Order: sequence, then C-alpha cells, then structure tokens
Amino acid sequence: MGEQDPTTSGTDTTAPTAQNLQRSLSVAVAGVREMKVAAASGQLVIDPATGAALKRAITDHMDQVQSWKQQATDLSSPLPLGSNWVGQAMADKFAGRAGGTDNSLGTVLDQYHAALTDAHDAVTQSMERYHVSESGVGDVMKNLAHGEKGARLS
Repeated sequence: MGEQDPTTSGTDTTAPTAQNLQRSLSVAVAGVREMKVAAASGQLVIDPATGAALKRAITDHMDQVQSWKQQATDLSSPLPLGSNWVGQAMADKFAGRAGGTDNSLGTVLDQYHAALTDAHDAVTQSMERYHVSESGVGDVMKNLAHGEKGARLS
C-alpha cells in the first residue's frame, strides 16, 4: 500500500553501527597522523591567530569527549534489571558496550581523545613553525634590502 515508517519497522537504517563508527575513527586517526607528520616536517604552518582558534575548538571538543567518557563509565555499571537470568544478561550486555570491551564506547572515546590530543599538539608545532618561517623570511628580506649576495627566498 504505502511506504513503511522506518521508526516502526524495527530497524533504523540511519543509525550508526559500531563497525561504521570504528571505521570513521580509523580514518580520522590516520588523518591526524598525516597532520602530525606534516607539522613535524614543516609542511604545515599555521599563523598564531588561526592556530589559537583551532586549539580552542579542539580543547573544547576534548572536554566534551571527557564528559561523554564519564557518562560511558557511569553506564558501564550493571543496571538493576532484576535477578533473573534475562535481566542479568541484559545488564552485562549494556555494561560491556559502554565500557568493557575493545569496541566499547569508553574505549573508542579514549582513542578519539588521544587523536584530538595529537591534533592539538600538531597545531601547536605548526604555530611554532610559523614563527620560525616568518623569522627566516624576515632575515632574507633584510639581506635583500641591504643588497647582500646569496640572499634568496627558497
């Protein structure tokens, strides 16, 4: 007759699965690794104003992840769903998903927080490179202004 309402069908195809979230986290961590390499090699240079804004945003998000981690820790306590075997099985299942396994919410949030910390460090390093590169360009420009031979921009 008509389309079936996805909220009543018993399956929500838009809900993220643990596997999809883990895959997304892996992609994000790989991106942060690339950013760290670029920052360490001097390929990534960020001006101080932009870097400070980016670091604030990352720090705010790290704080949010810590809040989520605390909530996951709270959820990892077994829920009082009764003393029968079904209630115990469900309580154990929920506790494991919140904080008890490699794929638990708590573990994934720890990995995400570590990636954010690495990103914060890479931004800091890139900001420091900005000062070094600006200083180097300034020295070259002074040398050019004074007519020194061998002074050139690379």
